[in-house]
Amino acid sequence: MQRARRLVSIAVIAALGLGGLTACRSQPGVAAYVGDRHITEERVERLYNDALEQLTAAIEQQRAAQPEQSEGPEPTEVTLPITRQDIVVTLVGADLLGGLVREKGLTATPVAVEQVVQQLRLPPTTEFAQLFAEYEGYVQALVGASQPVEPSEADLRDVYDRLAKGGGFRDPAPSFEEFVATLGTQDRQTLSQSIGLRDEVFAQVQKVDATVNPRYAPAQLALVTFQGPDGQPQPLVILPFEAKTAEPAVINR
Repeated sequence: MQRARRLVSIAVIAALGLGGLTACRSQPGVAAYVGDRHITEERVERLYNDALEQLTAAIEQQRAAQPEQSEGPEPTEVTLPITRQDIVVTLVGADLLGGLVREKGLTATPVAVEQVVQQLRLPPTTEFAQLFAEYEGYVQALVGASQPVEPSEADLRDVYDRLAKGGGFRDPAPSFEEFVATLGTQDRQTLSQSIGLRDEVFAQVQKVDATVNPRYAPAQLALVTFQGPDGQPQPLVILPFEAKTAEPAVINR
C-alpha cells in the first residue's frame, strides 16, 4: 500500500472566516471585529493596493532585466495571488491568535518573511507578506504549547477526505482503515496537537466574539497543511465555518 505523503509541519493558510455581523456590529466601513477592535475596509484596501503595486513593479522590473524571456504581448493587468478575503482573515487571525499567545505568556516563533513569500508569491517588502509571517509565528508558537487531543474518528475521516481530495495519496490510494493503521507516531502527535489548538481557537473565537463581514464568507482557518501535487499547501486540520452564516461549526467531542 502506498501511504499518504508525510504530514508537513504547521503552516498557515490565510483563510479565516468568523461569525456573521449582527445588527449592533455592522458599522459602515468595518470589515471585521475582534472583541472591541475594528478592522476597517480602508486598511484592507491599503494592504491590497500595496501588494498590487509592489507585485506590478517587480514584474515590470523582471521583464526589463530579462527581455529575451518576456517576448509576446505584455499582460494588461497583474492578477494578485491573494484576495481581499485573504487579507481580512489574516488580519483577524493575527489579532485573535496574537491575543491568545499573550494570554498564555508565550513568545511568537520568529518566522522570516522570506520563508513565506514563495507560498504567497509576493515581494517580501509587502505589508501583507510581513503580516502573514507574523501570523504564522503565532500559530507555530501556539501549536507547540497546545494540549494534545486524541483525534476522533470524525477528525481522522476529515483528514483522510482532504488528503484524497487534495492529491495527498499516491496511487493506489489506501482505504480509510489502511490510512489510519499506517499513521506514524509523529503524524499522530502533529494531528493531536493541532486538533487541541483548533479547540482552543474555537473557544477564543467565542470568548472575544470575533466577527467578519458576511461578504468575506465562507472561509476556514487551516492549522495544518500538506503539500499538494502542484507544490502548493492544501488544508488538512481546519476550524470550519458554516457557509451561509459564517458562524463557527459546533465541535462535539
